[in-house]
Amino acid sequence: MDNGYVSMGSAARGLKNIFWGCLLIFLDFNINHIDIIPDMIGWVMILISLECFEDFGINKSLVSGLSVAMIVFNIIGFIPMEINFFTLMISFLSTIFSIVIFNELFSIAAKIAAYMGDHSRAQAIKSCLKVYIVMSAIIAMLGGGLIIVPFVLVVAIVIFVVTMVMLYHLNYVMREAQAYSDGR
Repeated sequence: MDNGYVSMGSAARGLKNIFWGCLLIFLDFNINHIDIIPDMIGWVMILISLECFEDFGINKSLVSGLSVAMIVFNIIGFIPMEINFFTLMISFLSTIFSIVIFNELFSIAAKIAAYMGDHSRAQAIKSCLKVYIVMSAIIAMLGGGLIIVPFVLVVAIVIFVVTMVMLYHLNYVMREAQAYSDGR
């Protein structure tokens, strides 16, 4: 972004991978408690997308390191375990890691929207991101919902709605970046 020209085609490709990766991560596809499309695929798609955002100042080493950790946590999740301190700690860490990753990724989407002149969309993404971070932190602090189940369910519903709105905005910015790149 510093040199005045940004490859919007590259940004659009990266946003597309982030969109589909986030969709796979946020929505669990299970049959009889068997994850048929693991979150791991979503995290790999996010890792692939990082190369596309060199111009936007993404902290690639942080996001790639945390994404690899999330892949490892996902693999560990396939092993049946009792709920104990170790599993609660993995759950807590994965929530914190995902908050950091999604903060970076959606901040990039907001920067791209602002770069294209859509400041209201950039602000909407930032607002949704703040709500997502606060609600996810509340869930993490409550120990994954083991304490106050009805409250956690309400927070989970809010997170779901905010996540879908964030994905809508991400999809919009992705399409606009592609159109911006085609028109250039």
